[in-house]
Amino acid sequence: MVEMDNTYVFEFTTDYTSCPSTSDQVVVTTRNGTAAEPDAGVDQTLCNTGLNNSITLQGNDPIAAGFDTASALNQAFWSFTSVPSGSLATINDPNSFNSMLQNLSVPGIYILNWNFATENCATKSDQLRIEVFRPLEANAGVDQVSACQLNAQLSACLLYTSDAA
Repeated sequence: MVEMDNTYVFEFTTDYTSCPSTSDQVVVTTRNGTAAEPDAGVDQTLCNTGLNNSITLQGNDPIAAGFDTASALNQAFWSFTSVPSGSLATINDPNSFNSMLQNLSVPGIYILNWNFATENCATKSDQLRIEVFRPLEANAGVDQVSACQLNAQLSACLLYTSDAA
């Protein structure tokens, strides 16, 4: 029976009557992976107020979660799953749970994963959804004079700022 987090040595030996015997070994190291669960934080919405919108990512600290990032076999990192077309969004430090996410200037939905990966094991991930929207401008309609009338017709609407003139 193979147990996880162990090292096994297997040896293959040739044994022919007219030739000298040869042998070679292979070392197999099994890993259990991590029990720690990544948490990417709460989904967010952001109003696009300028060209360099940014947020601080709020993933869980891998060390506090029991994931040993000091081991060369383990990695914690942010990755993009999808971004709006034309986006130049960047993660300042993909290996930091509280990195800055910058250049959220294109409206749309950004999907990121906070990953805990152990070499040769399945990567565990949690997804973060960030929705960036254009600012809206209220338009209450045309001013009205309603002398001697008790009723008025209102025609309010919302305009995207790029649509307002």
